[in-house]
Amino acid sequence: MDINEAWKSTYRLLLGAECTVALDQCADWLKRHHYPPTSAKSAISGKSVSLARDCYCKGARIISQDEIDFKKSAAPLNINDIKDIDSVLEAVQERVFYAGNKIFGKCEHITASDSVFDSFHVYESQNISSSKYIAHSSYIRDGSEFVFGGSWLGYSKFLIHTVGTINSTRVFECYASTDISDAYCSYSCIGCSNCMFSMSQKSRQNIIGNQQLPKDKYRELSKKLIAEIQEWVEKHKSFPAIFEFPGLEKPPLWASAGVPKQQTRNQNMEIIDKAFITTSKIVLGEEIGRVRECNKLLEDEKNIVRKVISHYGNTTYNMDIFFFGKLPEKRMLANFEADALALKLNAGLEDGESLRTLMGKLGRFAYFAVNFEIGNNLNNIETVVAYNGVNTYRIFDGTNGKYLVNCAMALDSDYVFGGFRTVHCKFCVKCNNSVNLSNCFEMDSCTSCRDSMFCHNCENLDNCMFCFNTKSKRYAICNVEVGREKYMQIKAIVTKEMTRRIRENGTAGFDIYSLGCLGKR
Repeated sequence: MDINEAWKSTYRLLLGAECTVALDQCADWLKRHHYPPTSAKSAISGKSVSLARDCYCKGARIISQDEIDFKKSAAPLNINDIKDIDSVLEAVQERVFYAGNKIFGKCEHITASDSVFDSFHVYESQNISSSKYIAHSSYIRDGSEFVFGGSWLGYSKFLIHTVGTINSTRVFECYASTDISDAYCSYSCIGCSNCMFSMSQKSRQNIIGNQQLPKDKYRELSKKLIAEIQEWVEKHKSFPAIFEFPGLEKPPLWASAGVPKQQTRNQNMEIIDKAFITTSKIVLGEEIGRVRECNKLLEDEKNIVRKVISHYGNTTYNMDIFFFGKLPEKRMLANFEADALALKLNAGLEDGESLRTLMGKLGRFAYFAVNFEIGNNLNNIETVVAYNGVNTYRIFDGTNGKYLVNCAMALDSDYVFGGFRTVHCKFCVKCNNSVNLSNCFEMDSCTSCRDSMFCHNCENLDNCMFCFNTKSKRYAICNVEVGREKYMQIKAIVTKEMTRRIRENGTAGFDIYSLGCLGKR
């Protein structure tokens, strides 16, 4: 089975009809609300290269992973000419190439994709691990299969345009939901099956528009609605997300439904500051200030947590990441508010209900939780998504982590400050799209590295700086091993200057994404 046959099979399973719509005809729809790969031209061959994130500086040199000769020795480095941080930056300029089309482990049938690990039949996707039959998707992991237009999910099968789902099967156009099956056009549902056009429902079956139906009535109406969804997809090559339905821009009319008052929590920022001071000493050798004093260094301007005042006047938090920035502002609620409304509001279904009439009724009961706390959580401050999270501040998704600050998707990680998607990492500052790092600063697309900084697309590094597209190095600068004594001498020069700049200006003046363009200023 190839990727197109897998698409047709999934389409038929979810929409109950033979697929007459080609996968690429639906590409624009399937790519919405998440992070499909971008593309650039190789500086070596001119061929198209897929990149997981479009963060590299303008004019940076891009290459394809298959154009890298990992066995080739790096050009000699005149180590005695390195006297300060500027001389290091000058030495690195001609060696900086950012890599795309990265494939790791056992993979087959990978097309126009980047950062793929042990996966099969992957098409125009990025950050895919241990999965198969994936297209127009991002951040898919842990045994997921037959996913088309999915993101931020794992342990799931047979999904079309679904974002933020764990352990789910047969799902169409659902968001921020877990442990669901046979679900369509729903939001923030947990442990539900046979669920359509519903939100913030928990452990319920046979529901449409938040309304419980007898099993036979559900089967009859759901069959009719699925047929109409299929007709819409066939005609438009897309389908609107539940938060894009018409009428949701208007203020809701359910103020009298009532919700509990917001509970005041004790928040301890001091313990988070102490963790940051400890981490900065480990990574940079010196403390650089408290968390809020280092916002300029740690925050990503594309992913900043912002305060939201709900319809009921309570405070919650949101971030313009994935679909969260597209939710109707006037219908955003704190998670506890959404839970309180879950059984109070519904569509008021009538005989002969159609897809269009149901869409028109959504404004009566639609609401969208924008922060989530699931599991055992403690001291999560201004955090959007916490799942067993402890001592976090201004993060999105701190699953099974502690001491996390200004991160987007810090998964199973501890003491991580700044960065976008770190998995199984600890004591890291400003690291991105990386796995199994410890004691690192400004790393991108790296795995299994320790005590390293300013490296890209590297594996198994130990005490390395400014390394690109290399593996299994120790005490290396610009891919050249220089020995422990010389390495530690130059590292002390670099970290001393960086900490001075950070304390005085808030940043070091460059990062891993701008290294390739410093000489072009």
